[in-house]
Amino acid sequence: MEEKSYEALCEEQRRPYLQWLKKQEQELHTECDMEKGKQVVRLPFLSCEESWTECLEKGGITGIGQTAAFDVGGKADDTDSELWLFIRDDGITDGRTEAVFAYYQRNGADILYADEDYFETRILEEDSEISGDVMGLRCQPWFKPEYSPDTLRSFFYYGSIFAVRAGWARRMWRQLCWETGQKKDTSVSIYEFMVYASGQSRNIRRIPRVLYTNGSPERIEELPGWHMEWKRIRNTNWWRQFHGKEITKEALVSIIIPSKDNVQVLLRCLHTLLEKTQYPQYDLVIVDNGSTEENRQWITSKINELQKKHGIQLHYMYRPQPFNFSAMCNQGAEEAKGKYLLFLNDDVEIIEGKWLNQMMELAIQFHIGAVGARLLYPQAEGESGNRIQHAGITNMGIGPAHKLAGLMDEGCLYHGHNLVNYNMIAVTGACLLLNREKFRQIQGFDEELAVAYNDVELCFRLYERGYLQVVCNEAVLLHHESVSRGQDDTLAKKQRLEQELDRLYQKHPDLLHQDPFYSPNLVQWKKDVEYSCEYRFPCDYMVTPQLSQKLPKAHENRWIRKLTGENQSMLQIDSVEVTTDVIEIEGWYVLREHDNALLTRWLLLKHEESGEVYQVSLYPKLREDVESLFAQDARTKRVALCGIHALIEKEKLPRGSYTIGILAQMQAAGGLENHGKRIQYAPGGGFLL
Repeated sequence: MEEKSYEALCEEQRRPYLQWLKKQEQELHTECDMEKGKQVVRLPFLSCEESWTECLEKGGITGIGQTAAFDVGGKADDTDSELWLFIRDDGITDGRTEAVFAYYQRNGADILYADEDYFETRILEEDSEISGDVMGLRCQPWFKPEYSPDTLRSFFYYGSIFAVRAGWARRMWRQLCWETGQKKDTSVSIYEFMVYASGQSRNIRRIPRVLYTNGSPERIEELPGWHMEWKRIRNTNWWRQFHGKEITKEALVSIIIPSKDNVQVLLRCLHTLLEKTQYPQYDLVIVDNGSTEENRQWITSKINELQKKHGIQLHYMYRPQPFNFSAMCNQGAEEAKGKYLLFLNDDVEIIEGKWLNQMMELAIQFHIGAVGARLLYPQAEGESGNRIQHAGITNMGIGPAHKLAGLMDEGCLYHGHNLVNYNMIAVTGACLLLNREKFRQIQGFDEELAVAYNDVELCFRLYERGYLQVVCNEAVLLHHESVSRGQDDTLAKKQRLEQELDRLYQKHPDLLHQDPFYSPNLVQWKKDVEYSCEYRFPCDYMVTPQLSQKLPKAHENRWIRKLTGENQSMLQIDSVEVTTDVIEIEGWYVLREHDNALLTRWLLLKHEESGEVYQVSLYPKLREDVESLFAQDARTKRVALCGIHALIEKEKLPRGSYTIGILAQMQAAGGLENHGKRIQYAPGGGFLL
């Protein structure tokens, strides 16, 4: 690593979003030729709750209140070549914004919206002007999903910058006026009209570019339009048809609970469910795949007690068989009487009364497939709140993942992903509600996915049928995760997990690395529960291991890292993840009493059976936590880039046991002379293929 590049590399890795912005700047050059004849009219607004008509009139748009019956659904007028661009006027854009919107509208989109970000500090004040390069002050990108109707009903996620095709918007307004009987209704907000108009369109496009910067970092906590009441569109035919309900009174919900030999866990689930659930029409189906005879008798006795106490129907299915979550759920569905099916883990605990009412408000809508809940871990000792277990499943490049999992359920996390209802590609089977007929249409759970990904696969089939999945964040439950079957922490379980992941994408190849509700600009290729920017440094790309021909002898135990003593060579392997195609290794290496910016490093993989050693080049990886460990060690210099992150092609390594080590070579400043090489293997660090 050259000395002049060390500080620059540190700064780059501390601010990956800035590197992403620089990449976007290059790409924008190809998108800035405005389509011939396209007129873009800027319309400033301050809030999505402003009046739609008044906003247009302030922007110089006239005649919006005129209406006639023959205009409803009519043909295009002379404003179809015009684009109305709404920009919240307390932020900034650059001069290319109109051109980019025109470029993305060239295929006739009715509505377009773009991503946005925030300034690090409040630098925009009233009547102030921004000059100079402000890119370095930008942070916290808001990468939005593709059109998500239920998210849009939760809050105005189109945000601070969006556009509509003018002629089409005029026709939508005339149609709304005709349906409500109001020729000019100033009470209809921008938000309300955009929800109505969005529901009429089949051509809504998200622009995958950050085109607006909010002037205040405090606004990142805002959810525009949250809790706003609809004044007009609830009375329209469109609302009744698209957001209409399949029932007019509470339908019977069958709650299906797979369980085996978890008597106390199951009892807690049943007690809290029966004591707290306020939804009036439900019954219970417990599917037991082979509890001991003693536990079977105990469960039967408890069920009889609960039925007498609560006057509710509990059906206990005892069918000894190997654990297969999918088969157990399908068997429970066959016995269930309800029009709606709720699949619930026995390690879930009910903590508030309206959870099922809130989920049913979504499940009864025509366009919705599966509905999930916000699941929290029980509060840990010493913590002030609960951590999130589930707030929806995303389909990342590395596969299905629980975003926000493990974070404290505090405040507004990534634009309300823990607060408001969100469309997601999938929800967890630990608490999954859907209409029985929709379940029948897709033929239930795939029983070849016995343990993992069966819930995701079910949601994939619902999505491919045209149904949308929703996380109902208003419904909050506790989940004592994997009490029922344990963790996937053994080699056999990990191999089974890989096989089931392979089957998931064999059945749904079009959804490999695809998720319309998770922006491709968000992190894809590493485990990250947060909604981080997708920007990969050299250490984040896959590498091919090379068989080493000749290596120096490894140092003796005196070089092995210890917590105390005068040892210089310090290697720490934090984690090793072996997946279908990749071995991911993370850790760090520091050579004490040296300038670590002058180190060249290779990761070593020693095959224990053959003795062969494979090596891969290591690129700098920022580890600010390790940097702080050595902050008081004046003789150990420049360690911030000591991190190890290697993504290794699995198929290039023979099967067997491996020990992980490191080869480090020190060069003098300027790289003119070698100071020798040293090898160290991590005690206890290794993996099995």
